[in-house]
Amino acid sequence: MLGLSGPPSPTYRAPFRPIRTRSFLAILALAVHGFLSLVMIGACSIRIGLLHRIQAHMQVQKTDLLASNAFMLVGSRIQLGVAILAAVAFLFWFYRAQQNLLAFRPEPLEFSPGQAAGSFFIPFVNLVRPFSVMREIWQASDPALPPFGSSLHDTAPVSLLVPAWWSLFLARGVIAWLALLPNLGTQHTVDTLLTSSQILRVDFAVSSIAAGLACTLIFLVKRRQENLAEQLTVFEQAGVF
Repeated sequence: MLGLSGPPSPTYRAPFRPIRTRSFLAILALAVHGFLSLVMIGACSIRIGLLHRIQAHMQVQKTDLLASNAFMLVGSRIQLGVAILAAVAFLFWFYRAQQNLLAFRPEPLEFSPGQAAGSFFIPFVNLVRPFSVMREIWQASDPALPPFGSSLHDTAPVSLLVPAWWSLFLARGVIAWLALLPNLGTQHTVDTLLTSSQILRVDFAVSSIAAGLACTLIFLVKRRQENLAEQLTVFEQAGVF
């Protein structure tokens, strides 16, 4: 049962803004990105198989090589476009999720909504701050802490999904750069193409898992914030606010 005598009446309470649409769009874009990553894993595997056949001096049809290269090129460009859309959708969701914390907590927050969205674009800062923002979003969205209650949100537990998501996000960036190294030379040999394709396959695998974790986090944060919003409604109807 929800105790109506818990939270004090705040002098100012920011309104809760619906997060459902932004969550849906972000999850949809990330899900498509994750699916395309799985498709590209298959494309990389086909290319690796062809390159292994060439190394073994086995016969390989030129049309198969051309088809593989064309699919990799087109598929990579499509996935890049979807990744950009997913990043934009996620940033809009990230901003709204941080903004809604003002509707739930009276204590000062460490980050503003603008700082949350902009944290991805500041060199070196973007290695740590987005994780810190997501941690604050998770803690301050904990429905076990009544809105505007006496408990500080930074005492709330943090799900392992948060560090797991950020670790894979950073790992994906490192692996993507590593995939470029074998192709930096002027000559592209079978060995360099094989190494690049193997690293790319790992990159796509990490991307698909990271996208899945991001979708899970978005869904859970949405549910937690909607739960807190329902508590606020109950308090308002009871005349607490």
